[in-house]
Amino acid sequence: MTALGNLPHTLAERATGTRHTGTRWLLLAAVVGAVVTAGYLALAGVVAAVMATAGGDFSLPAVLLAALPAWLAAHQVPLSISGAPLDVLPLLPTAFVVLLIAASCSGFARRAQLRSAAQTARVILVMGVVHATAGAVIAVLVRGGSVVAVPLDAFVWCGLTATTAAGLGMADRSGLITLVWSRVSEPVWTGIELGVRVLLVVAMLAALVFLSGLGLSASQLFAASPSWGDGFGMIVVSLLYLPNAMLAAWSFVVGPGFSVGALEVSPFGVRTGPVPDLPLFAALPASTGALWWFAVFVVPVVVGALLGWWCRNADEAVVPRISAVLAGAAVVATAVGCLALLTGGRLGGADFEPVSMHAGWAALATVGWLAVPGALVSWLFGPRAQVAAPDGVEPLEGEGSSSGAETAPEEPHGDGTLDSEVPDPDLVDADLDDEAPDDDAVPEEGGDPTEQVPDDTAADGEDPEVAAPEHDPLDDDLADLEAAEEDPELAWPRRRDDDDR
Repeated sequence: MTALGNLPHTLAERATGTRHTGTRWLLLAAVVGAVVTAGYLALAGVVAAVMATAGGDFSLPAVLLAALPAWLAAHQVPLSISGAPLDVLPLLPTAFVVLLIAASCSGFARRAQLRSAAQTARVILVMGVVHATAGAVIAVLVRGGSVVAVPLDAFVWCGLTATTAAGLGMADRSGLITLVWSRVSEPVWTGIELGVRVLLVVAMLAALVFLSGLGLSASQLFAASPSWGDGFGMIVVSLLYLPNAMLAAWSFVVGPGFSVGALEVSPFGVRTGPVPDLPLFAALPASTGALWWFAVFVVPVVVGALLGWWCRNADEAVVPRISAVLAGAAVVATAVGCLALLTGGRLGGADFEPVSMHAGWAALATVGWLAVPGALVSWLFGPRAQVAAPDGVEPLEGEGSSSGAETAPEEPHGDGTLDSEVPDPDLVDADLDDEAPDDDAVPEEGGDPTEQVPDDTAADGEDPEVAAPEHDPLDDDLADLEAAEEDPELAWPRRRDDDDR
């Protein structure tokens, strides 16, 4: 009866689990479809704004068709415009797509109560496969237009972008953050968190520099444009390349600089060359560099000092604080190197190729500029660790000590007693003198005279009236030393007062 009674409950639990699984898959399908559609419509809105101000053919079918290659560009798929290759794609739409996918996956994982790596891996896989398939389909659809893409490249880049974004959004639910947190020390984890904060500071400083230059050149741009709409479109395109310009600015201030075809720009000099007619390049120098350009090195020094200031309380010891600074610098350098690789490539023709941010050198320079001043600041302004005495060593309580040296800790003897428990030899002698019988004393009647004399002296024929030898505490010490030679665990360090005795 018990088995029959539990059968409906078992079936109900299985049915409930199946229903929950089916609901999760339906919710996941809705989320993936919404992400793809939302990204496409957002890019279509940007394309519509540019086409409306440019005065060209503005219609809904034209906007939707032009948004297809824009969706591919947002996923960093290499394009070809009228036969001219375009690998240097704007990073701002890519950042929007990554944030959209990451936020959607994080919300889905929280709504569906996903708590294991296996569950989150399915979501990441589905998101990546759907985007990869959509990219390949779009590449096939736009093959006959002026902007084309290779379907295989579209499949790989769209899938890679979506998979990375989904992994970032579900890093907490998949256990990745917990795994890293459990494998590194607390100061290193603090440095990683502060490195993300410093990366945001770097982005804001670079964006401020670029937007200032763009604002100064806006009047010249509108004056050179045929119409107000063309100037507005150029401004929009330049804003889409804002993260690219920020990376170029950071690579410049840390030393390696950047290059666009024959043009090479760094604080150490400029080699001129042709550049595209975009406001993005309006701040580039037209001649060789100046001596005051070396002042830009103050920027990474200040950022490194800020990192060190934030890491100064990571630990009381110096070495953990420096490890926190190195971890933060590594986070910033890794982000700079990876993003700098994405910003390089071909840009429309031989005159503007290749575009390079010198990713490797920029990452190494970032580590140096942030780690050195950061380590100095965290060392100088961090808390001073209290120098603790060695284990067992206590400071002198009085100033009346003849030697003035620190006393070593007491170690137990083989029998478990401490040196402080061994009686003073002088006191022992006094006690023995008090307890020793007088020479003229007469033993009590009926008593055993041999009790006054040890058995060994009586056996040797010695005078029984001779008192027994005094007990010397050094004999116990010698016995303990012999026991320590047989058992090393009973050994203890020699003390100075042992030698004095």
